[in-house]
Amino acid sequence: MWNSLYIPEDVLKSISELRFDEPTPIQQQVLPLAIRDHSDILGSAPTGSGKTLAFGIPLICRVMEAKAKFGRVAEFDLNHSPEEMMPSPKLSRRARKFERQNEIDLDATTIKIEKKKRKIMNELAYIEELDPDTMSVVKVHDLSKKSVVAPASNDPNGNQGMLDSCVLGLVILPTRELAIQVTSHLRALVKHITSPSIAIEAIVGGISLQKQDRILKQRKPDIVVATPGRLWEFIQREHEHLVSMPHTLVGVVFDEADRLVESQHFVELGSILKFLRDRRPESMKRQTFVFSATLTFVHNDAMLPGSNSKKLMKKLAKGKKMDTGSKLGFLRDMLGLSTKAKVVDLSSSEPIKKPENSTGERQQQSEETPKAGILLPSGLSEYRLICQDQVDKDALLVWLLLGVRLTNPGRALIFINSKSGARRLSGVLRQCSEISSNLSLLHADMMQKQRLRSLERFQASEKAVVLATDVAARGLDFASCIVSWVIHFDVPRTAEIYIHRCGRTARANRLGRSVVMIAPGDIVHWRKLAKNLRHLPTDKGIPDLPDLQPGPTTGDLNHFRSITQLMREMDEIQHSASKKDADRDWIVRTAREADLDIDSDLEMLSDGDEGEPKRKRAKQTAAKSLSSLKQELASMFHSWVEGKSRKKMKHQEILCGLKKCFISQDFTA
Repeated sequence: MWNSLYIPEDVLKSISELRFDEPTPIQQQVLPLAIRDHSDILGSAPTGSGKTLAFGIPLICRVMEAKAKFGRVAEFDLNHSPEEMMPSPKLSRRARKFERQNEIDLDATTIKIEKKKRKIMNELAYIEELDPDTMSVVKVHDLSKKSVVAPASNDPNGNQGMLDSCVLGLVILPTRELAIQVTSHLRALVKHITSPSIAIEAIVGGISLQKQDRILKQRKPDIVVATPGRLWEFIQREHEHLVSMPHTLVGVVFDEADRLVESQHFVELGSILKFLRDRRPESMKRQTFVFSATLTFVHNDAMLPGSNSKKLMKKLAKGKKMDTGSKLGFLRDMLGLSTKAKVVDLSSSEPIKKPENSTGERQQQSEETPKAGILLPSGLSEYRLICQDQVDKDALLVWLLLGVRLTNPGRALIFINSKSGARRLSGVLRQCSEISSNLSLLHADMMQKQRLRSLERFQASEKAVVLATDVAARGLDFASCIVSWVIHFDVPRTAEIYIHRCGRTARANRLGRSVVMIAPGDIVHWRKLAKNLRHLPTDKGIPDLPDLQPGPTTGDLNHFRSITQLMREMDEIQHSASKKDADRDWIVRTAREADLDIDSDLEMLSDGDEGEPKRKRAKQTAAKSLSSLKQELASMFHSWVEGKSRKKMKHQEILCGLKKCFISQDFTA
């Protein structure tokens, strides 16, 4: 199958080595259009369906073609310059005379020669720009035409004149983790490309700017995978390797495009698009790919970005709401795709409308097409879990992690809407030893190394649990592990976020479960969100999810409420102690810096005085309280497990008794 998709042999070797036996549907449809026809692509497919290879392989093909083409065009001999760069015959004679004189009496006339050399070079039609470190020719400036021509370079593979130090391919995506993941996938695809090789680097926030600057200068990547913020920062600094992108880019990818163009998100993207568009030569051909799992998803009553309230009311009154076609048309125009761009949509349950043209008109269709429902992975099972209140959510989450996963084990990814909520819940869950040893946190305020470490821990253990904000909702492919559970502790803000969260499980034809935890305060928001999820079953005409079965019994719920209450008490003790220490340290430090005497009432705050024993006793008391609560917590959990085991054994005994009855009846008969 791969052989019929116009993929180069070197890339096919990498695909075979990665053990991708057959292309996915999105790859089968996109690759011929992109590689053979060089078409711009608007692509949408369910999460985990292979979109990275669908845009990665064509991008690599374009870069390979460009490097080969530039290698042929840039070949020239500096001793046989092109006609337009040849100096006049008079200047040539003077140059030859200068060379002979230089050979005859180099030492005696060094100063004189240097003066003549400068004079002749000033009169010539071109100037060579040298690298200050290696003294090799970097660029040749043709003064007559005010252009810059790249010199021939000595490529180790024998490719003379290959243009280096320029970016040929660019991938823009919303999150750091996704950028690093895509970089890894693309590097695996170019592993066997050696003549010439293709270098790929990621530019993301959270990593030292100086380090990334050094990497760009030393490795000179052909393909850059970047988040908008860090990429725009380098462009503003006029980085030597990136400033020429409008003239050199042959392929651009926008992954998770609908997320990139959200209002108040990634404002730098507009500046990047303007930079690439305004400086682009008219003759420059560039292929553009736009991908997302929710590219064709449209909310009910949704309006195009930029619509103010008056326009919105007029459009609503006229019935001209945004649909799939107008959304695709907006993305196509904003991101600079051709008007002949191909739409490949495998995420919708209905055929989609064609993109509108730049005047807002759409090609005629015989009848109005209904809005498309988004298809989720076939192995995904979706459930809801009704909670009595917000406090009850904690207890039911602990029941899910400790109780349900006893019989249905697997990694769990828990999504929370805010960073503060993630920190609070993390503090509570860490009090339980059965959870804390496998618990990690993932949110946008964490350092990049911490975020990567959390992902590594999650992939290392089958019992792993990650508390994450929506920074982990899009694009992440846990290729080396299976995510069995996606738990929406907070109801997602939008239907797109729900779809992308669910997409972290049931990837690559595997099975997975999604559970939405709904408190009374979430019901109105959930019902509004569910109306946009047209794949959901309906209950009395209202889209909704089935309840998780089997759910918690009354005994289970009461037991885990008590367990969770203990965990919250332990977290409060720890939090209170750490807060007191922080306050104490701040007061002492501030007093010392201001040369103030510490009041006698605050004698416990100073080190080495009479208050020190009191501080130690307070710490010991808190430690004893925590220790006793931990023992009580462990005892409560083990008693629940033993009770479950006894019930299971009793159930098995009953089943065995029934089997014996049936067997004895058969014999007597």
